[in-house]
Amino acid sequence: FACAGHLTGVLGQAMALVSLLAAYFLSIPAGRALTGLLVTRMGFGPSVGYLLGRALAGTLIYMSLACFAHAVNRRYGLDEQGEMKPWNRRWGAALGAVKGLALAFLALCVLDAFQAAVETAAPRAYYAYQRSLSRHVVSRTNPLAELSVVEDVKAIRAVASNPEAVARLQSRLNVAELLAHPKVKALAEDETLAEAIRSGNYPQVLTNGKVRALMEDEEVIALAQRLDVMKSIREVAVELKLNHK
Repeated sequence: FACAGHLTGVLGQAMALVSLLAAYFLSIPAGRALTGLLVTRMGFGPSVGYLLGRALAGTLIYMSLACFAHAVNRRYGLDEQGEMKPWNRRWGAALGAVKGLALAFLALCVLDAFQAAVETAAPRAYYAYQRSLSRHVVSRTNPLAELSVVEDVKAIRAVASNPEAVARLQSRLNVAELLAHPKVKALAEDETLAEAIRSGNYPQVLTNGKVRALMEDEEVIALAQRLDVMKSIREVAVELKLNHK
């Protein structure tokens, strides 16, 4: 990464990073417009349509900004002979090294968050990570360790299968209709999903058919948004310490 930064220069790398961040945030409003088209014209579910819409919008925005960044780098980062200016190379190497360290940390975070899947797919990488000193540092600071969708599924299942939690939740909101929904009840009854949650097998949770069906069901989404159910479910799960069971 340091060598790549030395060759491309700090200006080119910085502009590429700005383009990436801008594409990420600008894809939110742009993706919403594409979502409607994907859902109504192509038959995608709301969640899948939103993800595809954002991905498409983000790609188009990034490509446009990347072309602009290339022009800026040629204008200010090169001399009259078209050679990279010395300051551009030096700072480019430094930024490349920092980027390499950041990507290495991100890779370790992914490895730490998806240990169950990595152990099966790449046992050598898994056991090497278990013996490494970086494991203790990454495990304490890993932002991927608590994925919101995994925690939400865990809370829904714990509350839906606990009579005391259901009673407490119903005393706060009239959510009997949501809890009685077949797709919500299916989560509480799925032992394979429960085992995946207990073992930290996040990929299995995220790809579970019942979880995906719940996330894409327009009726469930409308009910949850109207009642702000997820907030209450999380609060009840924390109060009864259900997530620790």
